[in-house]
Amino acid sequence: QLASSHPTSLLISNLQASGGSGVEGILITRIRFEEIKAAFETHVNYMLLNVEAAYWNLYSAYYTLYAQEEGLRQSFDGYRFTFARVEAGQDPPQNLQQARAQFELFRGNVYRARGSVLESERQLRGLLGFRSDDNTRIVPIDEPNLAQMRPDFYESANEAMQFRPELTVARNDLKAQQFNMILAKNLRRPDIRFFSSYDMAGIGTSLDGPEFVTNASGQIQNGNAFRNFATNQFNSWQFGLRADIPIGFRDANAQVRQAQLAMTRSYYQLRDTEMKTLEYLVSQHRAVYQTHALIAPAKSRREALQVFVAKTKELINVGKWDSTVFFNYLQVQRDLAQSIADEFSAVANYNIALAQLEFSKGTIMRYNNVSLSEGPLPEHVAKRAQDHFRERTAAVKMHERAEFHSPFPPEPRDRKSTRLNSSHRT
Repeated sequence: QLASSHPTSLLISNLQASGGSGVEGILITRIRFEEIKAAFETHVNYMLLNVEAAYWNLYSAYYTLYAQEEGLRQSFDGYRFTFARVEAGQDPPQNLQQARAQFELFRGNVYRARGSVLESERQLRGLLGFRSDDNTRIVPIDEPNLAQMRPDFYESANEAMQFRPELTVARNDLKAQQFNMILAKNLRRPDIRFFSSYDMAGIGTSLDGPEFVTNASGQIQNGNAFRNFATNQFNSWQFGLRADIPIGFRDANAQVRQAQLAMTRSYYQLRDTEMKTLEYLVSQHRAVYQTHALIAPAKSRREALQVFVAKTKELINVGKWDSTVFFNYLQVQRDLAQSIADEFSAVANYNIALAQLEFSKGTIMRYNNVSLSEGPLPEHVAKRAQDHFRERTAAVKMHERAEFHSPFPPEPRDRKSTRLNSSHRT
């Protein structure tokens, strides 16, 4: 099960082992198959993490655009109000230029925010395999998760050690190196094989006719070669043991040493991968708490600035506007737009941190309700499997009992009893 090929025949030199040359043993091949599956799962995990991060980045970009558009609207209202006061001679002319500069600042920010939305959408489209010229827009509709998550670190560490596909690849590689060590040690053992042969021959002057005939010199000899072959009179056989014992183990010991070093390297790689997995889990565990803690201050700052803007509008509406707070009002408009963008950026970062935590545990597919399974067998494989099943069932004889005629009236549907022989019952 570990060797790359089975021993060939010693008597028939042209008899080669099936399966080709240069292939690995069946046990090592199974390990490589598991490694490929784990590597594919790794790519799926990265894809899910990138898609979710791109989704929440697009969510944050839309709210940044909203914040800049809201600031543009407020700055335009402020510009109109300042223009009216300057025209009436209530404010100096330089206030109008500052209000105009504020308006132009927000207009440029709106253009940049729209470009950021389109770029975030393009990145998400690229991850999803969508074209950018399908005349549709991708708008996030999922509500973000705002509840504080308090993950248990030790439980998360156990899940990471169990479900991270990178660790599965490293463990399977170490197992394959252990099998290679066994193969290398086998080179230092003698090769002992049993061989045997049995030949039958038919001797005669023809393929049919009498068993014995008389030749021209009057001697009796074998005539029918087929009959002579059936009687098995002329046969030859041999059996024995063949042992190949190496003289010197320099090459075998060198391969054993190489296998030992390869196994040691795989062991240290596994340990290093486990340590990196735990360290990455620690950082993501801390990021969950940190990103959630940033949401509350950003929200409070945004609410406080909104209250200031609302109070200022009330003063304007009642005619109690004071030009001394004009510069402060302009600054608050900029701060409010930035605070809205910062708040929803913190919300997006928190949801990205939750996805990264699931990724660090190796459970992001379960987190996103994604599962991997193999597809159906090819049609010709299923056909051959049906043929093999039919041949196997045909080898079991079905013994049919004689029909039993009951003296009672027959049932509406008389059935013939068909059973297996007692030796074939299961």
